[in-house]
Amino acid sequence: MPAKNLSFIVNIDQVDNDDQALIGDKGASLGEINNLGLATPPGVIVTTKGYWYFIKKNDLQPKINSLLESINFKKPENLQEISEQIKKLILTSQMPEDLAWQIIKAYTSFGRLTNPSVAVRSSAVGEDLQSSFLNVSGEANVIKKVQKCWASFFEPRGIFFRQKAKKNLLGQGMAVIIQKMIQAETAGVLFTADPSGTKKNVLIIEAVWGLGEYLVQGQVTPDQYLINFQNGKIINQKISPQKVYLTKIIK
Repeated sequence: MPAKNLSFIVNIDQVDNDDQALIGDKGASLGEINNLGLATPPGVIVTTKGYWYFIKKNDLQPKINSLLESINFKKPENLQEISEQIKKLILTSQMPEDLAWQIIKAYTSFGRLTNPSVAVRSSAVGEDLQSSFLNVSGEANVIKKVQKCWASFFEPRGIFFRQKAKKNLLGQGMAVIIQKMIQAETAGVLFTADPSGTKKNVLIIEAVWGLGEYLVQGQVTPDQYLINFQNGKIINQKISPQKVYLTKIIK
C-alpha cells in the first residue's frame, strides 16, 4: 500500500498545461487535447514527484551529480561513458514498493485483459529527447519500461542539450505516460510551422500506415501534405511507398 497516502499517479483527464512541471511537456499536451474533447486513448501519468521519489529512495542524486560534473564535453566518448554509467544506476536500482504498487494498480485498471498492451512514453519537463516504448504488457515489464524511460533522460543527446542550453544537467525531472494501446489505421505528425522555415502560413502533415513509431524513428518515408493555414485546403501532397508498418500486438 502507498506510504503516507502519497499519490504519484494522475489521470490524463485530470491535467492541463498548468501542470507541466508535474507531468512534463508531452503529458501536458495530452491533457489539453483530452480537454478539447478530442479522442484520446485512456491513460495515466507517473508524475515527476514519482521520479524524484525514486531518485531519493535510492540515494541516486549525489551519485548522478558527481558523474555529471566529471563529464568532459570536448570528448564525445567520455559523455557516452558517463551516460551509460548513469543509466545503469537507474536501471539497476529498486523501484520503491509503494510507487510500484501505484503503477501496477493504474496499469491493471485499463481493461478486462490480464495483461493489457500499453504504450510507456517519456514526458520530460522542457525537452523531448527521450525514449518511449509500445506494445508493453505485464506488470513487471511496465515497471521496467518506466525505469528505462527515466534512464533515457540521461542519454548523451539529452545531457548535451542541457549543457548547450546552460541548464542544470540533472534536469527538471521526468514524468512517464502509461497509455492504453489502440489499433491505429494511420498515424502522423502535424507541424504548425514549416520546420525548414522556408514556407509561410502552412501546416505540414506527415503520415504513415499503422502506429507512428516508424515515422518518428525515421524507418519509413511518410506521405506529406502541405496545407493552407487559412482555409485548410491541400496545397501539395507527396505520397511515398511504405513497405512496412507497425501495429498493436493482438492477443
